[in-house]
Amino acid sequence: MAGAIGNLDDEVELREQRLPAAPDWQKATAHASRVLGVPASPLLSAANVAQFASEVRKAVDAKRADVEALAKEIRERLSISGSICAGGAPENRECGPGPGFAVPARCCRGRVRAQLGTNND
Repeated sequence: MAGAIGNLDDEVELREQRLPAAPDWQKATAHASRVLGVPASPLLSAANVAQFASEVRKAVDAKRADVEALAKEIRERLSISGSICAGGAPENRECGPGPGFAVPARCCRGRVRAQLGTNND
């Protein structure tokens, strides 16, 4: 379709695109840049949001296998050391493997942090 207004079909309609709030956009782009290395334009527009979402999906897909392998290794190491809640810890009977390969975050958070040597949330 040509870019001139006179060349637009009668069926074409202009619609307002819903965009995230500016603070949410800034937070999301900063986080994706820091965690995934995905740059984004600071200009909040429909085109930039679509491009950013596409780039984030690509970055996540590219890292998925490595993250899953790391999660598996962490689970195995915690299991060997006896620090993982297999089937339910006394303090939380909802512990145990969650959907897929994840152990619910509510389960054994303190034990995992202690094993990894971290105390931050």
